[in-house]
Formats: sequence, structure tokens, C-alpha cells
Amino acid sequence: MQRTFAGVLIAMCAAFVLSTAVAQAQALNMDLVGSYNTPGEAIGVVVSGSLAYVADEGGGFRIIDVSNPAAPQQVGALQTAGVAQDVAVSGNYAYLAAAGGGLRIIDVSNPSSPREVGFYDTPDFAYEVAVVGSAAFVADGNGGLRVIDVSNPAAPRQIATLGGSIRGIAVSGSLAYLAATSAGLRIVDISDPANPRVVSTLNVGYAYDVAVYGNRAYVASWYAGIRIVDVSNPASPRVVRTINTPENVWELHATGRFVYAAAGASGVRMYDVSNPSAPVEVGYYNTPGWAEGVFAVSRYVYVGDNAPGLLVLRYTGVMDFSVRGQVTLGDYRASPAGVQVQVELRQGGSVVRQETVTLDDNGGYVLAEVPQGTYDIAFKASHWLRRVLTGVVVENDLTGVNVTLINGDVDGDNEVTLVDFGRLVAAFGSIPGDENWDADADLDGDEEVTLLDFGILVSHFGELGDE
Repeated sequence: MQRTFAGVLIAMCAAFVLSTAVAQAQALNMDLVGSYNTPGEAIGVVVSGSLAYVADEGGGFRIIDVSNPAAPQQVGALQTAGVAQDVAVSGNYAYLAAAGGGLRIIDVSNPSSPREVGFYDTPDFAYEVAVVGSAAFVADGNGGLRVIDVSNPAAPRQIATLGGSIRGIAVSGSLAYLAATSAGLRIVDISDPANPRVVSTLNVGYAYDVAVYGNRAYVASWYAGIRIVDVSNPASPRVVRTINTPENVWELHATGRFVYAAAGASGVRMYDVSNPSAPVEVGYYNTPGWAEGVFAVSRYVYVGDNAPGLLVLRYTGVMDFSVRGQVTLGDYRASPAGVQVQVELRQGGSVVRQETVTLDDNGGYVLAEVPQGTYDIAFKASHWLRRVLTGVVVENDLTGVNVTLINGDVDGDNEVTLVDFGRLVAAFGSIPGDENWDADADLDGDEEVTLLDFGILVSHFGELGDE
């Protein structure tokens, strides 16, 4: 009996260890938060605000409320011609790439009642769509690139074409990046949408999809992983590195420091590409079915999967960045080195972080370990008015967050008034060590309070800082 019990106990322990190992292999730094079982196969997803717009293949077009990530709820749906492959949203309209159904234009101003207002029947298979202004760019398979004028959504019309086999598209500025299957990556100037012009072509293998952020393009190369391409010179792109993925990648999404890949049977994969020469996989989640679509907002990753439909995942790993810039101290003649500046990070009107930074010789500062998000950043130094930079998006290590501060706020109350004038009068003629010396009255930093300081105050008299 003892041997039997011991054997059972050992077997149970072994099973526990094995199951734990399997569970660990299912995910890295990603948790399942919620899901919504769509009727078709969710293969394209884009999130705007609290709504996820889903191309659900045979299930048509779906609008899902993700304001509560743990309990996504469908708010609207529309069955269209064709098979829904991809979706883009601009203003009150969603643009659906619907395979043999071409481009479908859907009014989503009332999410609970989406309605088709127009369509353009492209000649082949509409895989993906990107919209810029009044132009929709459709990756139409063997039909090439189709440029559709959608200024009148009820009557879209084709204004240009570009030949080849086009499977995926991403647009950044005046350039379109095309996943051109066996032709690789094609970069196209679309500054004049009616006259697209090929700028360059790069052999990356069989290009299935493409994503772009900043000066880098990421290409899903069939049987060859993800190519990281330097496109800082669009006329001469070059492969920097290849990420070896466990499966072919069906769709890519780039947010800055991170690239997300929908990798079929291997679920969704997440890579840190802050150093493009040495990318690192920082997260993955093996979805129940076949991952074909992916979109990320901050820590939330939205996955289109053919089994449960829409999955909402949360990345639990490190997602902090640095913010760097320069503070120009107005009307200050001395070196900014050592000057302290109070910085506030604000979200939704509330201060989420306060910090004092010390400027270097060039007025430079660094904020470390800033979580991903959108912030209003307030800067206030001793006798300078507060300045707030609004809508600063932090989704990568950020540089160039520069600000100029206005001088004259001697008493630090964020306005230049007679009280400041009184402080200057009291300190007039003083130098460090004098009984009436007031460092904050030395507006120009020359270590004496003179008429020059009065001139600075007068030039800004009556001004107020930002709240």
C-alpha cells in the first residue's frame, strides 16, 4: 500500500510539474482579460476609443465595446457582400476590405446601427485597406494597389492603380509601404494620390504584411520571419535584422518600441525593437485557435482569432520609457546647468507624477521610467512662468520634448504682477552676500539686480503661466 500511494503521489507531482510547464509555455508576460465570440473568424481588428471594429470574415463587420476589457460586448453588426478581411476607420466611416466584395464604406456614426453607404468593386481580392484624407488605398491581391477617392462616400471612384500582386499596405506620411508578395517591399510616393510613384523596391522574400513606425518598416516575410527595414532613406531601404518567428506571421502592428505579430497557431508574439539590431521577444500568448489579426493600445493587445473571435490580452511586462528634451530659460544669461525645474505628468486633469529635474549645461533634462500613455507635461522653474505641453504621446523612448519658459515671476505665483516689481525694488542694486540679496530677483542670472532685470519684468508684465 505504501508503495502504491508513493507511486500515485510521484505521478501526481510529475503531472503537476508537467501541467505547470505547459501552462508557462502558453504565455509570457500576457494575460487573457476578456473575449467575445464572434460568429465568423475575426481576422482584422482596429480599436478607436472604446470600440473595436472587427472584420469577421464570413461573419461580416462587427463593432464591439471594449470599454470594459474583461467583458467586451457587441454593439453593432452588418453583413456585407464579400468576405470581411480588414478594416480601417476614419471619422464617421469604416472602410472594409471585403475580398471579392471589394471596398465597402460603412457609416459608423451610430455604432449600434452601422449602415453601408457605398462600395467600390475592385477587380481581384481586397486584402487590406488604409485611408488618408479622402483617399482609400486598397491592397487588391493580383489587382495591385487601387486608389479610391472616397470624398463622396456614397459614390467612391477609382483614381489610380499600381500593378503587381499586393497583399498588405501601411501608410506613413506621404509614403505607402506595400507587401508585394514575391516582389518584396515596395515603397510608393502617394503625395499625389492620383499619381502614385514607386520610390524603391527591396527583396525581403515573400512579403505578406507590413507595418511602419518612424523610420522603420516591419515586413512579414513568409517562411522567413519578420524583416526589420531601415526606411530613413526611402529610396534606399535596407534590412537591419530578421526576427525568427515560430510560425508564419499573418499580420503585424507597430507602436514604437514594440512590434506585435499575429502568428497563426503560435498565437500573438510581442517584440521589443528599441534596438533594431537586437530585437527581443518580451511577450506571447498562444491563442486557442489561429491568430490572424492584432492591434495594440498601451498595455492592451486585441487579437483576431478564428476560434473565439476577439481576444483582449494585457501585457504585464515592463513598458516604461524615457522622455528627454531641453528647457530654454527665457532672458537668462547664465548657464542653465544646475537650475531645477518642477515637472508634472498629468492625465485626465489629474497629476499622476511630480518630479524635480536638474538641467545640464544645455538645458537638457531626462524623465526616466515613464509608463506608456498620453500626458500633459507641466514645467515650472523658480522665476519663470509655468508652461504645459499637451497631448505628449509616450509609446517609445522619446526625445525632443522641448519647452521655453517666460521669465519675470519673482514670487513664483505663476503671474508677473506688481508684487514681483516690489521684490525687484527691494533687491535693487544687490549682489550675493548683501543683506537685501534676492536670488529670484536676479532674473538674468548675472549675480546682481540691475535695470536689466527690471527690463525683463516690464517686457512680460501682466503675463500668466499655464494652469
